[in-house]
Amino acid sequence: MFLLDEARKPLISTRNDILEGIAMNIKRSPLFFIPSLLMATSFSFTLFAENIAIEPPMVTIPAGEFLMGSDKGRGNELPVHKVNISTFLMAKYEVTVKEYGQFIKATGYVPVGEHGDTCMTWDRKSADNSYGITGAKGTWENNFIAQSDFHPVLCINTVDIKAYINWLSSETGKKYRLPSESEWEYAARAGTSSKYFFGEAESDLCRYGNVFDQTGQKVFKQKFDLDGVYAQCDDKAEYTTVVGMYQPNAYGLYDTIGNVGEIVADCEHLTYKGAPTDGSAWTTECDPFGPSSKMQIHRGRAYGQWSEPSSLGSSSRGHIGLDLRSSLGEGFRLARDISDEEPINQSTSTITFAKALLNAQKAETLRRQSLAPFPDKPKGLTIQRNLENGEYSLFWRKDSNQKLTTYNVYKTETIGGRYNLIAQGLNQAFHEDKTQHNRKHHYVITAVIDGNESIYSAHVSTEDVIKSTNAVIEAEDFNHMEGLLVGNITAEEEVAVSLNLTGMGGINKGNWAEYLVNVQSNGFYTLNYSVASAEGSEGFELLFNDNVKGRFTIPNTSGWRKWQTASGKKFYLEAGQYKVRIKAIASGWKLNWFIFIMS
Repeated sequence: MFLLDEARKPLISTRNDILEGIAMNIKRSPLFFIPSLLMATSFSFTLFAENIAIEPPMVTIPAGEFLMGSDKGRGNELPVHKVNISTFLMAKYEVTVKEYGQFIKATGYVPVGEHGDTCMTWDRKSADNSYGITGAKGTWENNFIAQSDFHPVLCINTVDIKAYINWLSSETGKKYRLPSESEWEYAARAGTSSKYFFGEAESDLCRYGNVFDQTGQKVFKQKFDLDGVYAQCDDKAEYTTVVGMYQPNAYGLYDTIGNVGEIVADCEHLTYKGAPTDGSAWTTECDPFGPSSKMQIHRGRAYGQWSEPSSLGSSSRGHIGLDLRSSLGEGFRLARDISDEEPINQSTSTITFAKALLNAQKAETLRRQSLAPFPDKPKGLTIQRNLENGEYSLFWRKDSNQKLTTYNVYKTETIGGRYNLIAQGLNQAFHEDKTQHNRKHHYVITAVIDGNESIYSAHVSTEDVIKSTNAVIEAEDFNHMEGLLVGNITAEEEVAVSLNLTGMGGINKGNWAEYLVNVQSNGFYTLNYSVASAEGSEGFELLFNDNVKGRFTIPNTSGWRKWQTASGKKFYLEAGQYKVRIKAIASGWKLNWFIFIMS
């Protein structure tokens, strides 16, 4: 038979003991038995009393090998390298407020450090606070982001996490731990090699995770005057949400995209050079952040304004200070090793938690069903250029089914940049942009009803711009590009404040930008170009109508904000109009401008 001892310690029983005792104990036992467990041919079962720790539901991650990192992401995702992973267990969900709170109640744990009652959080943007964040009073149970027991726990740091793991391991007799960074990426990918575990389409993000989306953009703009690049979909969550609300990956893991970034066991390294290939955590030779501090890696990104769609891929990396407590979007998920004699444990606390989580998910689903929908995106956007003054006019169709609709107009500063609001609250389906254009732009339209704003319409573009060898060509003045981003040069960078050409962690191998350039005269030309790089790079190829004119290296300028003008060898050009492409053959650099100097 199986019994619970008075000391509330687990008692190991055999399968036959369990089967024999079910009939006699089922009516008076508070335990719930899963039928699939009883079909096992050989296992042990551990029974716990009422107050034993909640154990996270785990899934088995099978052994295998994969290519870690990406050559289409940031520089810190390189080099792509093969890693072998042993079988291990990983929690289905991120650790919740409920689970962490049980640890606090059981131990009386008090956060250590000078700022134990302080938690970084969002604040309204101002002249003195351009980032919209503040170190306000707050704790794991007292912050406005995690709004129920079943949201991921926030406002915890690496010391707090270690204390929780030690307690849970002691209570259960199992060695819980944080996953290594390579284990996390392997498990999150679930056998895929695409950008996201579900594919490549950013428009599908809201089916698989709580990301910065329509609802997030609306709330952050209204409450904090913050906006950002957001997913063109609605996941119906303002901040964090109940775990397990979105579709899992193929391994059965929930929320590996968004909700909270999940702190892993590895400290930060700026690249994967020298990284372990056996799935172990990389905790030595950590790269410093600033003069002396170190950072811990987190993966999966979060719900908020800093988690734009391009940063949500399976290979994307984030970091957090070892002692920092934050509600901006950092939590954790547990892992542990698996053995051949793996006991199947079901404490009453665990079963109660699972039932309560299911009820919380149902309640959250009902709440979402009651929300007013966002309007449909406008259709039929067209663009016309006035040949006399160069101004552009936009036209679109009104939706007769959407009453009391107004429209907002957005334009990119360059086609590689973010959309900026240029007109709002329009009642008519028409807008005229009177600004002059020296580069190519995109426009989009949104519909607004009662403060709810649609996703962007299909974009329209201005014409290709034509540059000349007689003047400096700004790097961001391209007509077409692949894989690049447009960044800002600040006043601290000792050059004129302007834009620059960059990417996810700088320009990466395979990225390119294309320009139309008029060559005025036949002759030999030298290319001068303004660049920044922390390490130097093999640089780029220069192509005229797909013909390579030369390769140009990037010097080490001693930092991303240190700009230097470089020159390459001479090459001959005939007068005419050319499609000029700058194509990166190596990563780790930024481009400000370039000019062709006739010898």
